[in-house]
Amino acid sequence: MVLALYTIPDCPYCKEAKIWLDKHKINYMEVDVNESLRNKLYDLVQSDKLNFPIINLGSKYFNGWFNKEQLEEFKRILKIN
Repeated sequence: MVLALYTIPDCPYCKEAKIWLDKHKINYMEVDVNESLRNKLYDLVQSDKLNFPIINLGSKYFNGWFNKEQLEEFKRILKIN
């Protein structure tokens, strides 16, 4: 399963996500979001607001860096503690 990390420049949450993923030795593909991709992401995350980073794991999209519930679901999908 490939994890895609959609990021924008100078985003502190994007940086935090990359540090967390690296710390947990989770491989990911970073995707720099341009304007045309941004428009597609609205449909993919099924929201009228994008919060970065956006993480895609399989068919699941996480819109923004994690709150506690999202982190638990993310860890469950990846089977990590």
